[in-house]
Amino acid sequence: MGETQSAAVEPTDSYRRAYVAAWVVGSLAFVGLIAAGYPLVGSVAFGAAAVVGVGAHQVFEGELFDESTSDLRAACTNTIAVLGITAAVVFPTLTILYSLGVYEWPAWLTRMAWFVGALFVVWIVMLLVARR
Repeated sequence: MGETQSAAVEPTDSYRRAYVAAWVVGSLAFVGLIAAGYPLVGSVAFGAAAVVGVGAHQVFEGELFDESTSDLRAACTNTIAVLGITAAVVFPTLTILYSLGVYEWPAWLTRMAWFVGALFVVWIVMLLVARR
């Protein structure tokens, strides 16, 4: 009669949630503890969460995330697109403003530009490796 069905959670979903939660909690603890003035504690908390996340990934027998996971593929595609389009608009615009003397280019932005460039080099290399 009034049988209730409990939603069965697949082991893959449980491990995925544990993996993602470990990285989210570790990242929030890292940022929060640094902001609170405890950078060493924040770094240790992040390291501990990373161990939990990597451990969840290693313990699970199978693929937690693979190329057939459409959500992961969409997130990766959207992330690269947003970063690429933003960088393609922001950096040339700031360079033009700098060359016109309207904007002073801070040192931190130079480091960010190098990071974005390096990120895309790594992405291109990984794309080439995946297509081999």
